[in-house]
Amino acid sequence: MLHSFQMMAGRAPEADDAIARLAAWVRPKLGLPDAGDVAAGAKAA
Repeated sequence: MLHSFQMMAGRAPEADDAIARLAAWVRPKLGLPDAGDVAAGAKAA
């Protein structure tokens, strides 16, 4: 995928996958909760 894959978010499944994999990699490095934890917290509120 090209370096401009972010521009295809929501339009190309491979762009969505690349963004999800990037987020899964960077979240622990920034000390952020997993995306599933965030979604569960939003439903509980």
